[in-house]
Amino acid sequence: MGVEKKIRFSILDLTEEDAYGSWEVWWGVKQDVSDALPNEDVLMKQFLDIIETLIKEKKISTLSYNENNNQYTEVSLDRSRL
Repeated sequence: MGVEKKIRFSILDLTEEDAYGSWEVWWGVKQDVSDALPNEDVLMKQFLDIIETLIKEKKISTLSYNENNNQYTEVSLDRSRL
């Protein structure tokens, strides 16, 4: 499996159940493909590009957690925040 497909699969696998575990996505992807793509800067760019693509395809959404009301709300993607 190519690196991009592996990143995409890892993202979708880690985000399919609920928003709670999604904070683990970068860590999980990094572990899954670090052998194939050891340059972390290149990996991070590909990771963010794939996240953007998945959002455009409506396969995932960008959420922000509000501690005051214990709810998630959909927000725009902010690459710098990730």
